[in-house]
Amino acid sequence: MKIQVPLEAPKLKKNESQLPPILKKEDKTIFQNYLLDASNFKGDGNSLFFVHSESQISQVLKETSARKEPLTIQGALTGLTGAAVPEKGAILTLEKLNNYSEIILRGTDTSAFVEPGVLLKDFQDYAESKGLFYTPDPTERSAWIGGTVATNASGARSYKYGATRPHVKSLRLVLSSGEVLVLKRGQYIVSSNDEIYLERLDQTTSSFKIPSYCMPPIKHAAGYYVTDKMDLIDLIIGSEGTLGVISEVELNLIPLPEKFVSLMIFFENEDDVLKCVREAKSKTNARALEYFDSFSLDFIRGKFKRIPEQANSALFVEEEITDGSEDRVLESWFELMEIYRAIIDQSWVGTTREKHEEMIAFRHEVPVVINEIMSRRGFRKIATDMAVPDEALEEMMLYYRMTINEVGLQAATFGHIGNNHLHVNLMPKSQKEFDVALELYKKWMKKVIDLKGTVSAEHGIGKIKVPYLEMMYGEEAIKEMIQIKKAFDPDCVLGRGTLFREELLE
Repeated sequence: MKIQVPLEAPKLKKNESQLPPILKKEDKTIFQNYLLDASNFKGDGNSLFFVHSESQISQVLKETSARKEPLTIQGALTGLTGAAVPEKGAILTLEKLNNYSEIILRGTDTSAFVEPGVLLKDFQDYAESKGLFYTPDPTERSAWIGGTVATNASGARSYKYGATRPHVKSLRLVLSSGEVLVLKRGQYIVSSNDEIYLERLDQTTSSFKIPSYCMPPIKHAAGYYVTDKMDLIDLIIGSEGTLGVISEVELNLIPLPEKFVSLMIFFENEDDVLKCVREAKSKTNARALEYFDSFSLDFIRGKFKRIPEQANSALFVEEEITDGSEDRVLESWFELMEIYRAIIDQSWVGTTREKHEEMIAFRHEVPVVINEIMSRRGFRKIATDMAVPDEALEEMMLYYRMTINEVGLQAATFGHIGNNHLHVNLMPKSQKEFDVALELYKKWMKKVIDLKGTVSAEHGIGKIKVPYLEMMYGEEAIKEMIQIKKAFDPDCVLGRGTLFREELLE
């Protein structure tokens, strides 16, 4: 079936004439901070644009596209894959687009329209001040909303609520031509046999078909989203700045949960954690299940003195409660703790915001300390972002442990065990160890793919993991993705080096 999707001219803000003009900086010494992301991926570029509106985005895109100049879209640079860091060409930062509307009520639906430069933490706090809840919770709350949508960011609460994708109700996307694609959830449902035509303002069209490859049915953030009978808006979410520039999103909000309980459960035996998690998935309504191994605990014992000396691993839990359910929920968890031999008398339980913030600080401190150690060593850590199906979790964890011991590298494992998605951080101390870590990482990728898993569950592919996307899907599937990109961005100027090898774009 042929599906026609019209493009629009950019909209003007009410105060457009009073906005500052587009600012362009070409002195590289001024914008060095825009050439490095949180993974320490270093890039290069020749200019930096600051814009204040959708129409200014459109103007920059038309000018750079006319020169066929590569353009990288940039958010808060909290990413871990290099997607927002250019290797050449211009940078478009969205930091000046940082407004959001008042909460909008439509019957039982609640939403807000948000510009891409809005800080995630600010928006979450704003929603909570209105008695509402924006459920996606990427660990890095200093990310910007646009970046979280571009990467389909997730976090601990994705165990219950999913990643960013299902919480986006509409968006506006500025294409490299300067035209705007406006998508609302439910507006265009497309299948694998459909051909989608983008109808441009000059009456020409570009078209693409939904690819034939299949995504793993797990937490997944690798390549363009594709399913049969999919919503077209979902193709844009997670496309990592390769199809266009998100200028505005409408985000879904739900009533703020009444209360929730937080637990930090310590164990002497790692195998007991796995058994506890397996049963918790079927017997509780947790919104987060997070794991920490013995090395993770060792890194932060100096700051968190209450970690039991005999603790070998830990499980962080959040579950929503009401006044009527608190006792029942706690009883369920204490029963699991007893069955699976947790260190009950020294585990932490909290129902107040203060106690919760202490446990969140614990959770966030682990990667912070690891990053500080690696910064002092002068090497980049090698960290996994892979996930596997439920039935493969224990096999994959055993494989991680066995292969790390074989090569003798320092490593710490923590993360989203509820989604079978752990971050194994290899911490090399020398160039030789870094090379060994990289080879081990490749070995893990192959194992994950054999187990029907994904090479990226939440961080995306960016530039760092381009070879692994092709390893997972094969070159033909990558070419199908590129056909989509060329329909949106015919000269392939946006996000060069992200997702795809340069030679495949030619």
